[in-house]
Amino acid sequence: MSTSRKNRKAYPLHFSLSLSKDEAMNLVCLVRNETNAEYYWRQQSHEVDFVLKNEQVVPIEVKNKDRVAERDLNGLLKFCTIAEIKEGFVVSRGDEISIEADGVSAENNDYLPG
Repeated sequence: MSTSRKNRKAYPLHFSLSLSKDEAMNLVCLVRNETNAEYYWRQQSHEVDFVLKNEQVVPIEVKNKDRVAERDLNGLLKFCTIAEIKEGFVVSRGDEISIEADGVSAENNDYLPG
């Protein structure tokens, strides 16, 4: 998990304060604020948007699209494999789905209206 100064990401205190017209960035900001996530993960070309670390480690990937394919979750799957976690979560605009690959389940919980 990363909290490095070099790769630091910054988000407004509340997503309504975002001045960006970039819908994807606003979605990421909303998820960050709702989860209060402090960590993300990056290794070479793989990345997970947020990693919650409480009693357990929970990776969350945010995709601003209606359909999420397995290839969209390469970073999430890689993180789960390295961290030996069996489940990750996806927030997207699409329907609730479950993708299983390499013994890892990625759940899209239909968090946002379509």
